[in-house]
Amino acid sequence: MENEMLWEDVEKLRRALKEEAEMKNDAYKKLKEQEEEIEARVNERVQEEVKKNLCDAVKAQLTSQQIDKQRKVFEDHLKEKEEKAKTQYEELLTSKDIHIKELMEQLEQKEKFERNLHDEINSLQLKLKNSEANNKYEVARGKELEEMIGKLEKDKREVERNFEMRLADTMKAADELEHKLRKKVVEIEDLNDVLAEKEKEMTTIAHLASEEKKQTVSQLKEQMDELVKKSNTQEEKIKELVEKIQIKEAENEIYKQDFESERNDKLKATKQLRLQRQNSKAKLHDYEEEIQVLRAQINACSREVDKQKGIVTQSQEKHKTEVNELSEKLANELKSKQQMDNELAIMRQQLDNVSRTNHQLDNELAIMRQQLDNVSADKEELYNKVTGLEDKIESMKQANVVLKDKLLKSQFESNSLQEEVASLQKMLSGFQNSWKLSPKEVSLSKELGRGGYGVVWVGQLRVAVKKLHEWIASQHNMETFHHEINIMSQLRHPNLLQFIGAVLDDPSGCPMIVTEVMDTSLREAYENKELTPDPDCRPVILSIMHDAAQGLKYLHCLPDPIIHRDVSSANVLLQSIAGTRKWKGKISDFGSAKLAENAVTEGPGAFAYSAPEAFQNMANPDPTKKQTTKMDVFSYGILFCEIMTCRFPDRVNFQDMLRQVHSISNRPSACKL
Repeated sequence: MENEMLWEDVEKLRRALKEEAEMKNDAYKKLKEQEEEIEARVNERVQEEVKKNLCDAVKAQLTSQQIDKQRKVFEDHLKEKEEKAKTQYEELLTSKDIHIKELMEQLEQKEKFERNLHDEINSLQLKLKNSEANNKYEVARGKELEEMIGKLEKDKREVERNFEMRLADTMKAADELEHKLRKKVVEIEDLNDVLAEKEKEMTTIAHLASEEKKQTVSQLKEQMDELVKKSNTQEEKIKELVEKIQIKEAENEIYKQDFESERNDKLKATKQLRLQRQNSKAKLHDYEEEIQVLRAQINACSREVDKQKGIVTQSQEKHKTEVNELSEKLANELKSKQQMDNELAIMRQQLDNVSRTNHQLDNELAIMRQQLDNVSADKEELYNKVTGLEDKIESMKQANVVLKDKLLKSQFESNSLQEEVASLQKMLSGFQNSWKLSPKEVSLSKELGRGGYGVVWVGQLRVAVKKLHEWIASQHNMETFHHEINIMSQLRHPNLLQFIGAVLDDPSGCPMIVTEVMDTSLREAYENKELTPDPDCRPVILSIMHDAAQGLKYLHCLPDPIIHRDVSSANVLLQSIAGTRKWKGKISDFGSAKLAENAVTEGPGAFAYSAPEAFQNMANPDPTKKQTTKMDVFSYGILFCEIMTCRFPDRVNFQDMLRQVHSISNRPSACKL
């Protein structure tokens, strides 16, 4: 029992350590999120400053001298910022190096302390094992003593029973002897009475004849002798009986003395056993107190170790975050500096061009002044040249407008990049939660081993298996099957069906694809009335369509974009989110998918969802006209109409479905969504 309690305490400590590790991981994630937010804010501020400087430079249209002055001021300001940042970075690095050294020393001390604690714990465990062995030995000895006491008590009871039986026998014999003695006394009294009667008769007969007297006397003597003999024999028997009684009484006294001595010995033995048991109990109590003290010491040591580990990890994390922030700030400043240098170079080129044009204009004006002084007839030519110069000035203004447009485009691109970063963060959060499984999907069958942190089992995971029919297993279908396996094995996204493996050498000859299990499909959901066109269900539908859009975006934004070519409600699978009424959508069935470079002629997917260019390629195949990701966008639009109306997109009813979707989009509630 004590070992079990100790193991339970150890397991509790391990669980507490795991919980603390999870808390630390959560804190680390929060710190990362804060770092990302700070980076985003810094980037936004840098971009705003760059934009302000660029806008001010473009709007002002300063002269070359003013631009040179501002450029020098800006360069000096940048140099000062760089020097300050470098000095701050070096100071922080030195302080952080010192702090790291101190932390390393503290870690070494903590490691030594932990080693000593481990040694003490091992020694305590050995003591516990020895105490457990001693306790077991004492318990076994106590059991043996109890068995001996039980045996002695049984022998005592048997001796008492035998003694009682013997006493009963002797009492019976004594009673019988007393009864016989009483009978003999009565017989003697009767004989005395008879003798007295005979004496009376003798006195009466004394007057008879001497012969008769002699005869009677002789007869009486004979009778008397016989009576005396009988009385003597009876007295001898009585003496023998008395001697036997005395012998038996002596034997009984001997038995009593032996029994009392044995009883005293047994009482002494029982007292000794009781004392031994009390001593063993006291020792056990002392051992238990020592164990409790050791447990308290172990718990205190483990708490101190955990606290110190937490302090060290916190300081390390703070140091890492600060170093990362500084490095990121330096990188951002260097990037901004490079951007500013590039922009300054561009502005310098523009200024050089402007100065050149100004110089040319000055030369031309000087020439024209000379010509005006010399010849008045050249006024028309000068006028034409002036108009040409005005055209150049207008072209410069147009160039300024173009630069402004470029700035606006760069702002738009930066905003789009920020949106992509936000979407990537959402994707990362989806990746982090995509590995979670329900305990109902995992079953344990056989224990493989045990370790310090847990038990290893043979487990079974619930999966979905796609098996080809025998009549479909042709060479062309096998090629598409291998194509689907190759695509699925290379893709990982929270909104794509998770590929686990494939079986190609099944005895039946039918290959199989193993994937994760989903609850239902989008089509089955609205056919089973789990999704309806009601306004209450619309947020759920929009979240599912957002998941499908994220999956298609991942496929289309790869370095080698992939066209799914079979986007439909049957190929969008759903998995319920525990504790909510929401669904998580994933795209499946990549049998028709192709790389955008190689997608040309084949008619993919279901007829109701196919784009018009797919049918054009089938009717008039042209190798130069390649299919694009817009085919999936067209199928996605039809899928959106289908799920918003919860109706299959027939060609006959499609116009009604579009009108219904258009009416939904014009409602105020839809605008809020």
